[in-house]
Amino acid sequence: MRFEIKVIEKGDVENVVRFSEAELSKSLGISVGDPPPDGSLSDVDIKRTLLEHPSRREGDALGYMLVGGDGQILGSFFLHRRRFKADGKEYAGLGMGTFYVSRKARMGGFFLFKKYVSIGNVDFLFCTTSNLAAGRLWAAFGGVPVPGSEEEYLDILKGSPFGEEAALRRRLPPPFLSVMRMAGSGVAKFRSRRIDSNSLPIEACTDDALLSKISERNRQAGLLQLERTPGYFAHMSPERAAKFVFRSDGGQGFIIVGERDRGMRNQIRTLELLDWSLPRDTSRESLFVTLRELAKTANASAVSVRPQPTDVSADGQETKMPFWRRRLPGPTAYVISRKHSASWIAQNIELPVGDYF
Repeated sequence: MRFEIKVIEKGDVENVVRFSEAELSKSLGISVGDPPPDGSLSDVDIKRTLLEHPSRREGDALGYMLVGGDGQILGSFFLHRRRFKADGKEYAGLGMGTFYVSRKARMGGFFLFKKYVSIGNVDFLFCTTSNLAAGRLWAAFGGVPVPGSEEEYLDILKGSPFGEEAALRRRLPPPFLSVMRMAGSGVAKFRSRRIDSNSLPIEACTDDALLSKISERNRQAGLLQLERTPGYFAHMSPERAAKFVFRSDGGQGFIIVGERDRGMRNQIRTLELLDWSLPRDTSRESLFVTLRELAKTANASAVSVRPQPTDVSADGQETKMPFWRRRLPGPTAYVISRKHSASWIAQNIELPVGDYF
């Protein structure tokens, strides 16, 4: 099959997004005309994370696409440049997002990925949304998986939408949907865990400069953390992110949450922890109680938290998480670096889910 690799221009973005959604729907067995699948990019996502992100520089490529001889898109990925800091030193990372390749152009996908790996004007390459097939490519090119990226912490408040999801994925007949919803509710009550802690005294915040200062004050030595400028916080749209600050004996902290509809029918309303910065005296239990209360206010079915290197304390012990661990099919985040130790980056990088796709 003949194909060529082209730079994605601004006028190509809509077609590339439609291609990505079609490939995602195929992989999930979703029919044309059904609601967009979980993981689809909205116009807000595209504008926020790709076209207008403060880390984007003039002349940066939006991404690359694999185009067949007839002009049809056969594969694509978007690029997002991000700045990181560790112990006062700055690092430039270039992330890959929404990497999809048509089944009929799998070999072309290898060359498309090779194009990404050939980009050399950054300290490291990374991704946060890899599936199993892409993960094999990352590993083949020397990619190191980020520990913890194969898990998700879930606090299930309403089990019926999860029961429905299990029935849909197993393609059970419609009469079984109500049975599975009831079963899901029972499982949620069984898995619910009591957290003996008070919630954080949060209040809404619109001061992005304050959030940036809090982030700098709470930096942890040795960790490769995002450079959170006021512009970084400003680009998080009100439609997606709700920002809160709080004060404790150890100083100030912040949490940023967002709502997302997940599942094959978008029936699972989830409150996601998008970003956070905690003083050292703030317990994770207090954080989770706060998230649970925010989720109930939003009428969400679950709370979702992705593990971070900050979940490991200074003595190397993993912080105890009171939420249920959901095991994913494989690592979703990888790192490649020709300039530094990819293993060190993978072990210490911070990847808040609110900034990537």
